[in-house]
Amino acid sequence: MSLRRTLQFHSLDDVLVELSALDRAQITTTGKWSFYQILSHLAENIESSISQYPRSMPFVIRRTIGPMALRHLLKTQEMKSGAPNPTAPKQREEGDEKAAMLRLRTAIASFRAHEGSMAEHPFFGPINKEDFEALHAHHAALHLSFAHPEAVQKSSPKERAAPVVKAAKKTAKKAAEKTVKKATEKASKKASKKAAKKSATKKSASK
Repeated sequence: MSLRRTLQFHSLDDVLVELSALDRAQITTTGKWSFYQILSHLAENIESSISQYPRSMPFVIRRTIGPMALRHLLKTQEMKSGAPNPTAPKQREEGDEKAAMLRLRTAIASFRAHEGSMAEHPFFGPINKEDFEALHAHHAALHLSFAHPEAVQKSSPKERAAPVVKAAKKTAKKAAEKTVKKATEKASKKASKKAAKKSATKKSASK
């Protein structure tokens, strides 16, 4: 399994399509975070963009380096992994994936319904709603690339019955072998008794 999948999202619609696919699969993750942490992290970022981020870089960065980095990101349509984030999980933790998935879907719906001003990003600075959606989409592509879906196969009645049939055949085989062994031992004992009786008769006749 490769460390990351190749994903590229341009809007939150793309994110929702991917979430629907992941919701129907068993998920394993590469990297440091669990699937629960990935979903929770994405939801928290979207929620913060329409309310307030917990921490921010110095003002000068949010007016110089940050906006330049945002323009580059929107142009290349790719977010690099490994950027320092003080609010990121420090260690892997499992949790309720269904609840985290619902939280993320709800956050996306709230973002779309939001009509007020957007929160200032802690690094990129002020962002309009359109660019914020693109940012969230690229952010989701980055983190969901570490989530690897494995399709849940629905077995047919024949496939579900296979282990039972196999066990029944094994039991029948053992029973047949036991019967043959018992019959062989019985025949052997009978032959031995017959031979002994015949030998005794010969000895009596010779006397």
